[in-house]
Amino acid sequence: MIRRKDGGKPFVSPENGEIVDELFGEVGKGTKQHSLALITIPHNKSSKLHYHPVAEESYYIMSGEGEIHYWHVNDLSQTHKVVDILKPGDAVAIPVMYWHQIFNKKKTDLQFLAVCVPSWHPQCSIFHEDLSKSKYLLFLNNFINKTEKSFFNKFNMEISQNKSFL
Repeated sequence: MIRRKDGGKPFVSPENGEIVDELFGEVGKGTKQHSLALITIPHNKSSKLHYHPVAEESYYIMSGEGEIHYWHVNDLSQTHKVVDILKPGDAVAIPVMYWHQIFNKKKTDLQFLAVCVPSWHPQCSIFHEDLSKSKYLLFLNNFINKTEKSFFNKFNMEISQNKSFL
């Protein structure tokens, strides 16, 4: 399967200006096991703060410079928050269940490749401003297979007891 440069129209986030050009993935691009996207973040913009309950995500910086922030969702005080500068040729792997956000504080665009395994789809991102118990439970019921459900049901019971998390 080959995807040509002019193969589709990128999505531009109205909230933050992030430009997402999915090259391969579940959302109409022909792959189900992984996704690959070219991300462009303009000057003084960022991705939205989010995490993925099921997908691992990796970034490979192609041009520009980004400031990455990430920490585990259970680290409510952000004691173990990682903040680092990423430059061309750098890569970062973001584990499942880690809040993450990347900022472009430079005057040139930040461009990087993002890979998600399994393939990214709109319901696999939990955004900070949208987080609610009902959305989280709906996600678990709809997108996690039966073998993973037992782990996430236990996890959900534990976070349900911690009201500040929700």
